[in-house]
Amino acid sequence: MSAAACRAMEEAARALTDAVPALVGDEAMAERERLRREDELRATAQRELDLGGKSWA
Repeated sequence: MSAAACRAMEEAARALTDAVPALVGDEAMAERERLRREDELRATAQRELDLGGKSWA
């Protein structure tokens, strides 16, 4: 196995374990709220139609 493949396997293993610190408590709640707001903004964003003309600015 190549060195790059070994590094990729090690990174994948680290991602699957609890050895990596995660957000907990208030930090986790704040991150969840931030992600919820991002999703809401994306879902409710008004799109701008291209009318094919020159811009007014």
